[in-house]
Amino acid sequence: MAASVSHEEGQATMDHDGIRANIGQSMFTAVEFPGYVRNTQKALSMIGGTPAVAALGENGFLRLSFRPEDPLAHPIFGDKQHSRAVLLRVSRPRVRPGASPEEAAAATDAAPTVKVVGTVGSVVRFNGLADFQYLPVDTTFSTRDYSCAPSVNLPENAEPSGVAEPLLCLPPLFSRSDEPFDYNYQQHISKAAKQQQQAQVPTISFFASSVPGLHPSTVHQLKQQQQHQQQQHAM
Repeated sequence: MAASVSHEEGQATMDHDGIRANIGQSMFTAVEFPGYVRNTQKALSMIGGTPAVAALGENGFLRLSFRPEDPLAHPIFGDKQHSRAVLLRVSRPRVRPGASPEEAAAATDAAPTVKVVGTVGSVVRFNGLADFQYLPVDTTFSTRDYSCAPSVNLPENAEPSGVAEPLLCLPPLFSRSDEPFDYNYQQHISKAAKQQQQAQVPTISFFASSVPGLHPSTVHQLKQQQQHQQQQHAM
């Protein structure tokens, strides 16, 4: 026996034979959150809120920070991918406290109700590796003395947040790549290309009386480039 379908758009009922329903025109974007979501608002703040999800059409990626209140937290990035999924809302009657045995049995035996909310046209997946995280500990933070500092250097005037911040200078990222690859103790391709483009740069002292000229090898490279360009124009 096939599943019965109501006349309302998106409404359907489910039994052992399957589901039939009309899909509406609503489009949604799914975010595969890399964790167990217990607080929806906190999870939204980690990805920048609904404005960040709405800007996926321009950026194509989503930034997720597990500590959004920490400016030193290194985020992970999720890429937007196309999807052909359907968003369903499945509901089932609950047994209310104080219900009679007949009502409890009817709610237990009732088939779940399925509503097709819309189509999931895109999904954000966080397939990359998380970067190393550093939790700073400044032992002199609470006892730091600002009495001799000028007014412009006081935390309420100098710091963007208006409060004292730890004296730290951390790199923006520890790892250059968030995708695993087979290293095999081989030289990176971009590094090898940079070494081939290296040139000898002359050095100059502050006490030099004149500006030094180009290195002979650099002059030779420039001449070769000019000859190559002239040959191309002649062709």
